[in-house]
Amino acid sequence: MSRVNWRGTLAEVIGTFAFVTIGAGAMVAADQANLGATGLIAVALAHGLGLAAMVSVFGHISGGVFNPAVTIGLLVGRKIGLTDAIAYVVAQLIGATLAGLFLLLTYNIMGGSVLDAANATNLGTPSIGPEMGIWGAVLLEGGMTLFLMLAVYGTAIDGRGPKLGGIAIGLTVASCILLAGPLTGASLNPARNFGPTLVSMFWDNWWVYWVGPIIGGTIGGLLYSNLFLANGDD
Repeated sequence: MSRVNWRGTLAEVIGTFAFVTIGAGAMVAADQANLGATGLIAVALAHGLGLAAMVSVFGHISGGVFNPAVTIGLLVGRKIGLTDAIAYVVAQLIGATLAGLFLLLTYNIMGGSVLDAANATNLGTPSIGPEMGIWGAVLLEGGMTLFLMLAVYGTAIDGRGPKLGGIAIGLTVASCILLAGPLTGASLNPARNFGPTLVSMFWDNWWVYWVGPIIGGTIGGLLYSNLFLANGDD
């Protein structure tokens, strides 16, 4: 088994910490400010811009993955080794947990309506809407993660694709939140849920945000790597 890319692993901790802090924090801020429908746009932009920034910052170091489902999609597409894939997933979960702890500490220090909003949103944990069934949520999370995986391969992995930094990847996440934010929270990322879930101890339907994204990421990785990179054009 090859040696772990420790520099890349550290980048995954920091990048995931930043992304989850921004995304979850935006959900709390939208609730605290009572933004209503406008809050969906704010949350989508926060996730998309935050992810785009972190992918651009750390893409040349670790690939800017920050997502266990995307890591698995890269693994099945043979774009990352098993050792680094395991290290990255662990790093992503650590980064997300640190983000949850950071937000918890911050909101407890602030108190007042911000702390109330943090409690009401379970530290910004995405959740399933009242009109969305469990298996519908799994399907939707999986489908959106498939879109994300294609964006990753098409712009960050395939050498023939446009070099846009993290813009296309971030826009894909933002678009999916606009589509499904009220339905599933549009996590597309097990780590995005894991940190706030663990710290807030809000475990309702937690497995949906693992099963759906991992299936979608796996299908996306296999699809692009075998159909569109079949001739080794990467």
